[in-house]
Amino acid sequence: MKKNIMIKTAIAGAIVAATTATTIADTTLYGRMRAGVVCTDNGSDTDCALENRSSRFGIKVDQEISDGLTAFGKYEFGVNLDEGALSNGEQTNRLAYVGLKGGFGEVSIGARWSPMYSYVMSPIDPFQLLGGTSGASTYSSTYRRADTVNYKNKFGTTGMHVQLVMDENDAGNDAVDEVQVGAGFKAGPVNLGLAYRDVTDVGSQIGLHAGAKFGMANLGLSLINSSSDTSGVDDELSIMTLAGFGLGGGKAVNVSLHTTDADDEPLIISAEYEHKLSKNYRWFAAVQNADDGNDATDDVLSYGVGMRLEF
Repeated sequence: MKKNIMIKTAIAGAIVAATTATTIADTTLYGRMRAGVVCTDNGSDTDCALENRSSRFGIKVDQEISDGLTAFGKYEFGVNLDEGALSNGEQTNRLAYVGLKGGFGEVSIGARWSPMYSYVMSPIDPFQLLGGTSGASTYSSTYRRADTVNYKNKFGTTGMHVQLVMDENDAGNDAVDEVQVGAGFKAGPVNLGLAYRDVTDVGSQIGLHAGAKFGMANLGLSLINSSSDTSGVDDELSIMTLAGFGLGGGKAVNVSLHTTDADDEPLIISAEYEHKLSKNYRWFAAVQNADDGNDATDDVLSYGVGMRLEF
């Protein structure tokens, strides 16, 4: 009798262990720790401080339901590395979604990257500390969108994403408060992106991206035209360029320019040196000069160094 009990206990333990192993195999804990010391000179004062740069940790889950059908999800939490605290509040939340994927593509609900960012902004944003899309004033809707319903699919080298924003707290009474549609295409060294965004009773945006890699060089151009539903407000074109150069040994230099067609012709110039010491660790140094186009105000010069570690 005792022998049978021991056998049954061993079998039950093996089943629990196998189930736990399967769960762990489908669950991934990940994170990014990134921060730097940044100094800002506005022409009259210079201030230096430790600044967090989108540090986060998260959990990814993939669970196979049947052949060709998988449930997936992600929780991601922003972390203020400089203060040793979690980011709190709606504006600092990151990715959080659940969905189902298979031969039909994938459907998900929650907070996800926007098509405009994925296909138009992200390709010109390799920067760790300063520069890139941080100066894109015409795209002030944040890079992630909350309260979304998403459909994504890929056809060969072409990817597409349809995103509906359905925010119950929106001032309007529309079921869908915002629509974004985007697509990206890659052919050898060339990549192209297109996105359209329409916000009910606010306005719309059309974004285009074209980029290419030639050996260790990476070039990119992104354009976003913003139209307002407000009478008398002109369209605004935002122009962003990227030139990246690999130096070998994990070293690279990235330079970007950002401007708009506004009358005052503001211009932001950013440059960053990056050195990867391993797959998961890198350090970087950056400088950025921001000219708002107003002769009565001084340019803002920012510079600093930082590091990033992933797991």
